[in-house]
Amino acid sequence: MEKQEAKPNEMSADRARPGGLLYHYTTQEALLNILYKGCIWATHVRYLNDESEFVLAWKRLRDIFHELIRASDYLHKEETVKAFSSIHSTILDRPNLTTYFVWCLTDDELIRDSAGDRLSQWRGYSRGKQAFSLGFDYDILQTSFSARQELLRFNIRPCGYDDADQNAALRKIAERHFQPMIHGINSAIQQMRNQDSISESARKYFLSPLLAMYMDFVEPAAFMKHPGFSEEREWRCVFLAKDNSECSFRESNFGLTPYLEIEPSLNSSPSPLKRIVVGPGPHKDEWVTTVNLMLAKCSITGVEIVPSQIPYRNW
Repeated sequence: MEKQEAKPNEMSADRARPGGLLYHYTTQEALLNILYKGCIWATHVRYLNDESEFVLAWKRLRDIFHELIRASDYLHKEETVKAFSSIHSTILDRPNLTTYFVWCLTDDELIRDSAGDRLSQWRGYSRGKQAFSLGFDYDILQTSFSARQELLRFNIRPCGYDDADQNAALRKIAERHFQPMIHGINSAIQQMRNQDSISESARKYFLSPLLAMYMDFVEPAAFMKHPGFSEEREWRCVFLAKDNSECSFRESNFGLTPYLEIEPSLNSSPSPLKRIVVGPGPHKDEWVTTVNLMLAKCSITGVEIVPSQIPYRNW
């Protein structure tokens, strides 16, 4: 029976397992780094290529919280809204408060006859050069990453693209933190009225409940993407580092970008890396041989190497 292409609304974060291997499309330079150094680069959640990502979800959470405030019976509603908005913006301007890092993959098995060989992905990653897709086993990858001692937390699951689902999840977070937030903000407002200035204890009323809500928000938000990106069918490995001192920096189109090096134990037995597709190009068949030599040098076994079947060229 022919495998049917998944519809965008089937790509929800509720699907527990991928349809097959998870593919990471990447460049020639990144392939060398992954194989020779045995590590992947997880990018800081605030520096991903969707400019609305994370920021949009944080703003949605603010709007939901404003709704809850205005629907409540608390005094000083407008002052509370303004106070919350001010501190909300301050946190948005401080990426250093977040220590979550993201590594992106796709579930190509949902698309007929294109596992690791999708034209849209080659167009996005080749940029006039040779590109590759690396197919990873979900279970082995999960076991490998979960064992990393330098991480406080690790999660792997699909991204959600549905606005209604995202808003429902954000509303649950807002409702969970609403009472302590309102109590803290109103206590601070009352103290400022009595003292005519804001003290450190008043700041505590503001910041403690807000930071608690923010930390509850960060990880779910890392899996929320704009519906316009649904064609990617993205899965993510999301890592929580102990602190930002664990990260390194690299050049990117967005300037200096913080990232985390994570070792997925590629030369273990069995290896999580199961397949490499050499992207379209004038020498893709020769690259198959070259990649086999590289894997042998790096003691990585059990990996299938195949050339792309798409007659695409951009040279």
